[in-house]
Amino acid sequence: MMHNANADRMVTDCNSEMTRIEHLIEGFGSTNAVSGFLTRYALMKMSSTLECAYKAIIADYYKAFSSELERFIDVHVTDANMNACYDNISKMLRKFDDEKNNIFKEKARELSDYNRCCSSFSELNTIRNNVVHGGTTLPSFLDLRSKFDDSIKIIEKLDEVMV
Repeated sequence: MMHNANADRMVTDCNSEMTRIEHLIEGFGSTNAVSGFLTRYALMKMSSTLECAYKAIIADYYKAFSSELERFIDVHVTDANMNACYDNISKMLRKFDDEKNNIFKEKARELSDYNRCCSSFSELNTIRNNVVHGGTTLPSFLDLRSKFDDSIKIIEKLDEVMV
């Protein structure tokens, strides 16, 4: 369970939905056209969940300091056009605090599968961008789910830092 209740709820809800989608795909069969649509939907849901979660963690942390910062944070964090990936999280943190960014990077490097998690996070974002811009190549749902699970580990490390 994460410290940030908003991010925790987003991730929990997404995981529940992914479990339901996985069962539907198993029922339809992975080669069924419906499974392809479900996989595309799942990709968008996973990507948006990661983006909303990391932004919520950062925004909620800094909004707690001052209500006067709320509008600034909404514009520059919550509504910012920055897809979810390790590098964008780091860029966002650097806008506020180099020390928090360094701590986040140290915490993330503590993961035994750090390189895979960062790669999965980046790959999920790249796959999402390719699909949104008309690409037709899509990994299996299970591959996407694995990348999402890896990416969540990075989000959890961010959550550990932003308390």
